[in-house]
Amino acid sequence: MNHKAADRVIVVLMLSLMAVCVAGAAPFSPQFTIVKIAGTCRVQSPGTNDFSTATEGQVCSYGTVINTSNGSSCIVSFSEDNGFLVCQNTTVAIEEKKKDNKSKVLRITEGEVEFNLEKNFRKHNRLSVETPNGTCEAIACTCSVEFRIIGDLKTTSYRCTEGNVEVRGEYFAVTDLGTGDQVTVAQSPNDNFIRSKVVKGDVTIIAKDDIGAERKIALAIGDELTVMTNVSATEPSKLDVVYKVVYADTKKAEQTWVHVYAKAVVEPGRESGSDGKPAPQLPSDRKWSSLTVAPPIPTVTPVGLQ
Repeated sequence: MNHKAADRVIVVLMLSLMAVCVAGAAPFSPQFTIVKIAGTCRVQSPGTNDFSTATEGQVCSYGTVINTSNGSSCIVSFSEDNGFLVCQNTTVAIEEKKKDNKSKVLRITEGEVEFNLEKNFRKHNRLSVETPNGTCEAIACTCSVEFRIIGDLKTTSYRCTEGNVEVRGEYFAVTDLGTGDQVTVAQSPNDNFIRSKVVKGDVTIIAKDDIGAERKIALAIGDELTVMTNVSATEPSKLDVVYKVVYADTKKAEQTWVHVYAKAVVEPGRESGSDGKPAPQLPSDRKWSSLTVAPPIPTVTPVGLQ
């Protein structure tokens, strides 16, 4: 499929998605439906090991995995009013929390999803998106979440088109990612380096200060927070977590501080999902080259334009 044809397909898909999501908020259905498909998409049903070709109108149980190939995408409907787009080259599991069937989780192994949710959807439902290095909680919005390997870094990009989302990593959180904002979170293979960077807009990052109190850091475009973790030289049961804020405006002084965490205590995010289940893991055959901690971080591009 050429780029122009892919562009037309995506326009049609997004218009269809808008049509799915224009009415009043409604509870998510007991099963979800694949309402539109462009190209080749596959599904893996819960409890099975094989993928089969997806079809438009197919009703799926929660726990199903969707896989899209290059130049392909599909739209999934949770209810008459809420849905999401699975972009090209994406593998995502659509799950339901065992102890709370009103809460759904999209677990991205690789690729991108863009969800479109009604303003009042949280009256009946909850939706979070998890990648191998972070969790995004939807607060009535249109937002895309993309996970890729860039250089050697596990990189998640969060782009909010409208509304509000909360992003939570292992050692910090962004609670005010709003309309027009975009943030990337990049993490090394051994997880001892994390960088959060503001690509668009202004956000506030919340982290622990040196005595464990909540610290709020206001960041603008180009600003970044980096986190380095090391086992304490004096207390092996603890981690020294070094925070550093670097501003795009070089007139602003950098900020650096250290907070000590118990090794067994991990903030919600990478090691466990929002419902206690393991977060998405990369394929076991993933090959890593030497670590580069500062590759360029591109903005998210719509499917068909890459």
